[in-house]
Amino acid sequence: METLIDVVAGRLRACWHASIASQGGLGKRKSVARQIAGQCLRAATVLSILAVTACGGGGGGDGRGDPPRDQSNISGTGWLDIYDPTSESSFETYNPTISLSGSSFEPPAARGPGPRSPFVYFVSWENTATSETGLASVCVNCLFSLTYWDIHDINLAMGANPITVTAEDDAGNVGRETITVNRVLDTTAPVISSVSPLAGATGVDPAAILFVYFSEPMAPETINDATVLLTTLAGTPVPVTVSASETYARQGYAYLQAVNPLAGGTTYRISVTTGVGDARGNFLAAPFSSTFTTR
Repeated sequence: METLIDVVAGRLRACWHASIASQGGLGKRKSVARQIAGQCLRAATVLSILAVTACGGGGGGDGRGDPPRDQSNISGTGWLDIYDPTSESSFETYNPTISLSGSSFEPPAARGPGPRSPFVYFVSWENTATSETGLASVCVNCLFSLTYWDIHDINLAMGANPITVTAEDDAGNVGRETITVNRVLDTTAPVISSVSPLAGATGVDPAAILFVYFSEPMAPETINDATVLLTTLAGTPVPVTVSASETYARQGYAYLQAVNPLAGGTTYRISVTTGVGDARGNFLAAPFSSTFTTR
């Protein structure tokens, strides 16, 4: 009688064979399922007990959730679902690129216990708006009868971008789904969402680091000591170091630190000019200022 260990070992061997097959490819269509063996071997712990239920100890289920939106897009036992950035049929973004991920059918050749013959499986994409195509990163989860895939940084044209993702194997099973990504022009000006110290704060440490937080990712080249300033209430400039590296700006904040400790019991003003802009070329609609008083 076949034991649990036999069942799990057979499915892991199937993963291994799939991984080997993916390295060879068929012509120009190379499967990028290079993570298959490692992913499945790492999963062979307590989760392997659940594999018997999921796979039925033999043929197994297909792990499928909701059916694809268009049933005409499938062949054989194939199916594919896009679930990120949305499971809806359309998505709107300001960004010049989009990343997609989802799940698709497990190749029938990977199901059941025992050794497998090598098989080919791949997930490809096409953006008809840009005529660009490519392959997804794929992991066939042999323990749970499901395939996960992801695609990074698909270039987008302005307007509608119908992107079709297709999963297929060498047995003729096909799953396909299309999402329309609408890239729109961002014309919204950024705003300052908060500052630290808070506006009107008192008893502030003279050595405190000052922060300005923006409503969205900013262009680091627009944030410097000419656009973000510290002065006394009378308008006397205070020398500061303004830090807005690529990392900080893209996260939507900058900080200031006075070159010398601030005077005690003094009111200061943080000012931000309209020369500060976001990552898409929109600038503050009006200057901003906020005051605080040191202890």
